[in-house]
Amino acid sequence: MHKHMSFVAHSGTSAVGTKVDVHRSPTACNIPVVARRNHQSCSIVPALRYCIRNERSPKAPSARPAQDVTTSLAENLRALGADPQVILDHPDLRAADAELLTSSLSALSDWVPRRSLGALLERHPPLLTAPLGAWADFLASFGFQRLAIQELFLNSPDVITSSSVYRAGQVFLFLRQLGLRNEEIVGPIFRWRALLVEEADYQSAASFLASEGGVPDELLPRVASTYPGLLAAPVEGELRPRLQFLKGLGPEASRLLRGFLWEDWCGWIHGLANWSTAVAPKLVALEDLLPGGRPAAEALLREVPEALKCPPESRLVPNLRLLTGRMGIQGESLFVLLCGAPAILSLPPEQLESRWVFLLEAANGSKADLLAYPPYLLASLSKVTGPRFFYITLRGLTSRFMNRAFNGGDAVASESGRRGREVGAGFGIAGSNEYNLDLRWLCEGSDDEWLKRMALEQRAGPGGGGWSAAPLALVVGMAGEARTASHGQEGAKELAGQQQPQWQEAGLVKEELLLLRGDYDEVLSEWDSLLGWCCDKAFTERGCKRFEEQLSLFYLLIQGRM
Repeated sequence: MHKHMSFVAHSGTSAVGTKVDVHRSPTACNIPVVARRNHQSCSIVPALRYCIRNERSPKAPSARPAQDVTTSLAENLRALGADPQVILDHPDLRAADAELLTSSLSALSDWVPRRSLGALLERHPPLLTAPLGAWADFLASFGFQRLAIQELFLNSPDVITSSSVYRAGQVFLFLRQLGLRNEEIVGPIFRWRALLVEEADYQSAASFLASEGGVPDELLPRVASTYPGLLAAPVEGELRPRLQFLKGLGPEASRLLRGFLWEDWCGWIHGLANWSTAVAPKLVALEDLLPGGRPAAEALLREVPEALKCPPESRLVPNLRLLTGRMGIQGESLFVLLCGAPAILSLPPEQLESRWVFLLEAANGSKADLLAYPPYLLASLSKVTGPRFFYITLRGLTSRFMNRAFNGGDAVASESGRRGREVGAGFGIAGSNEYNLDLRWLCEGSDDEWLKRMALEQRAGPGGGGWSAAPLALVVGMAGEARTASHGQEGAKELAGQQQPQWQEAGLVKEELLLLRGDYDEVLSEWDSLLGWCCDKAFTERGCKRFEEQLSLFYLLIQGRM
């Protein structure tokens, strides 16, 4: 917001606009505004003066005996289902005049349902000392609906007892300065309670949102109406450090977090407004688990902003405990893993555990194998890694999977750890050279693409792939015979002259792939009936006993084939 920015507040009865400075405290005597009462246009200033006068000058108590008044008040409270002793013994009420308390109770009864009144007073006894009549008259004169006044008394009694009608008048005048129409301020829900607190510096907050938050002047009314609580937030204690954190999430964060913490029309202001539910719980969960505390938590989220989308209790916390506990991945290794596959934090915990246990116990893998290719944890165990591993094991094709050199294993590790090495502050580590399994070869591509790669590498033989071609020789041989019988010598020449897909150019034909696919589907069916339907539970600490029979048969089938 510019230092001398001003807004025009129009009177409901005059076409003349009056410029007012947003940085000056509005007063009831120099800013004409529109208020509504009984659907008639009137000025808020007389109503404000009247209510302030009533607020500061209560009626003098009558000459009724104090004991009688106190007894009557206690009976009225008891009739509401409230405990008179709990209410009247409150420190703020001990010295209060009983007749004034009775008058306040009567005024409150006009606005709050009887069924809720007793519990309200037990929860907040000082409400009886507030000038409730003046509050109700003022809010009604400004145009607030009965439901909004009732909602304020019921849900924010502390605002009534800690603020004043005069403060409310200042707030509403300021909102008019920002450009909010009267119908945007009033409504069935009272949304401005946070601004009524005397400590709220709404002018500084509005200036900050405009200058550093990047909110254009014409959008300030929309921001105030959509996120009213931001105008009550302290600039130095909340708005500035939180905005710095959100802006520090990186240039891609606005795309990754669009609709969650970022909105196109207001930028990170949406994240500021939803900080307490969308950001704070994640930071607390991370700082409790990471050795570096809050700085480490912020550093991790800056590198893995997608983690902010993870529910803390059902996903983020259990997954981090599993990663740092049972899996033993901590410190720099944890940063490398999460930077290589941020969606790990959003996995159901049992899927994360089962995929890790499968790698460790079934595939004889290690932490180094996982750090070389973190996206392994994102591949479905039931549909991808499980059946493929089962197939290559039963068919004796595991040598390709267990020899990383033939698929650029070091390049895989380098790519997976790239973001981790760029974290800075000593968080990154170089890719490990201690892994043995080519998890990338096992995980990537559809089943058809994976089978084509298998067939092509099988065709390359020991010189191209370094693994035995014998298990597929029968399949490929049958396909070759079928091709010769089908096309003959001339047909083969004709096919060779046509433009073929890559897998056909390499010597594969449709019949070969169909036979290979049929062989894979046979194993896939066996996997589905054995573990495919329960693997996400069977390979967990809680589920291994329940599915002990299936696991025993699985290990018996793959034993000695690795």
